[in-house]
Amino acid sequence: MHNERKRGQEHHEVVLWTIGLAGLLVFGVFIYQLYIKTPAALDKEACKESVVKRGLWGVNNLPDNLKPELQCKTQPIKVTSTDTNLIKKDLANAMYDCWDMLGRGKINFLDTGGGFGLTTAKSSCLICSTIKFSGTIKKSPKTISIGSYLKETKIPQKKITYLEYFTDQEGVDIPSGFQISPIKTDQDYAVVFFRFESQDAWNLLAKDVGTVAGTFFLGSKVPGGKAVGGAIGTIMKTPIGAIVTLVSLLGVIGYQTYNAETDQIFAAGYCDGNEAGCSQVILTAYNAETLGELCGSLESLP
Repeated sequence: MHNERKRGQEHHEVVLWTIGLAGLLVFGVFIYQLYIKTPAALDKEACKESVVKRGLWGVNNLPDNLKPELQCKTQPIKVTSTDTNLIKKDLANAMYDCWDMLGRGKINFLDTGGGFGLTTAKSSCLICSTIKFSGTIKKSPKTISIGSYLKETKIPQKKITYLEYFTDQEGVDIPSGFQISPIKTDQDYAVVFFRFESQDAWNLLAKDVGTVAGTFFLGSKVPGGKAVGGAIGTIMKTPIGAIVTLVSLLGVIGYQTYNAETDQIFAAGYCDGNEAGCSQVILTAYNAETLGELCGSLESLP
């Protein structure tokens, strides 16, 4: 009886030790996960979440006061290596991180629209990271082309190349509008998420017709429609008023058409002939002049 009680006690202790060790293992894994999540990784997760929220805000046409703030910080990257292949790898991975973090061009989270065709649409950018060379590679600068690297090199643990990932197309050649300029290591660069969405002249015309029709025929159903319709109706009671109104409407429509065509030309230049616009990740010189020409607006945290 004594031996059985002893064996039972030993078995109970073994069970307790096993549970304790399992608990320590789980706790250790948890601590390790916290450890490996660097500030940069945490920033990336916060940015991803805010991009999704902004995208949902736009899809649901929510009011401006509910517009979520983007939580996307610009990450500084310092390159000291003189190995050309390692530099290409660092640049490609920085572009990959940017594209992946911001939804691969499938989430519309940046403001690119004009004001009902009365202003041109604008390109909008977010600076994901800055690339700064230092040490020997800056003192003895090199010119590095990464186009072929992006086209031919597969992403680690994936079966597609960087370029296929950026364009969402298999076996793709470098698109004419894809911005891949040679890199000079005595200059600073930025990895930029770029988006441009052009306006369509026919859609604008349809909106014009709908607005005018709503103003005259729906009246109070259109915000301010009754008042506006009444004012236009009063003006058009005289021949001169009717002519002025007609000329004004034609002028607005003409100006909208001009802006729409300008937008489409700009979009085609940056989007491989796609006049509707596009999103892409760009590696570009990091200076005010270059960013000013590329980006109508910038959204990012320092």
